[in-house]
Amino acid sequence: KENEAELGRGRVILFFERGEEGMGNIRYLLDHMLAQDTKVAAAHGIHVRPDLPTGVIFSPSGPIMAGATGFTVKIRGRGGHGSRPDLSNNPVDCFVAVYSALMALRVRYVSPFEQLTFSVCTLKGSERGNVIPGEVSFGGTARYYNKAVGQTFIDEFTSILDNVTAAYHCTYETNGMRAGDPTLNNADAGAFARGVIRKYLGEDAVAETTPLMGSESFSLLTQLYPGVMVHLGIGNEGIGSGADLHSEYFDVDEAALALGVAETVGFAVDFIQGDEVFAHTPVRDLDAINSWQNRKA
Repeated sequence: KENEAELGRGRVILFFERGEEGMGNIRYLLDHMLAQDTKVAAAHGIHVRPDLPTGVIFSPSGPIMAGATGFTVKIRGRGGHGSRPDLSNNPVDCFVAVYSALMALRVRYVSPFEQLTFSVCTLKGSERGNVIPGEVSFGGTARYYNKAVGQTFIDEFTSILDNVTAAYHCTYETNGMRAGDPTLNNADAGAFARGVIRKYLGEDAVAETTPLMGSESFSLLTQLYPGVMVHLGIGNEGIGSGADLHSEYFDVDEAALALGVAETVGFAVDFIQGDEVFAHTPVRDLDAINSWQNRKA
């Protein structure tokens, strides 16, 4: 801000999303920007990456973070006593069949050239070993780089639930699954960021690695505007940093933060003072954002 006058013809908008981790508050920011017809020629985001060493930054053209589908499912049967399973309808049996079919989904319905991973992370039934529960609930998450693959997961998962629960004389309900958006870097913006890294940090600072399967709300910005997210290496065995994101052992090599600032500021200044135009076709308009808001709410 102190050097704003030196930027010249452009301006930098600092984008702070309250409750970024899963709260969906980006919808208010995007709604406001679209309503104000805010012009954005380039969007830039940065995220720490513990599996990369301090001193490097990853800036691909294309996928960098996965899309996400969270699911919660409740299967209803008929409870009873563990000594007489014939007098009840155990939804645990139905869940086991659903889970087995779900594990085969990846191979049967998704191309081997596409990425898809999913996990069931919560499971709750009876709290007593001799009581058959009346219902079982489970939940988890799916991740992918192609949103169409996410939709395939939802469609086939729903088909599994429809058919298996019917075969087991159970019913089910879900939270209304939807395919979330992967974070896809604009090709021109990704290349521009790599040039910035080389210019200010050197050729050795340009990392080559794979995208993360985690997800980011920044994905919505890269659909509205030509954008790039870069990953900043923070791994340093010497100080004990490098544990996974969201792990209780997570720590940051603070020496890396200066490099992240250099890349971020370098990107903004060089773009504003240069003549680069990133080719981009927006895939979301105000109506689409509002419909997304309604689904999220």
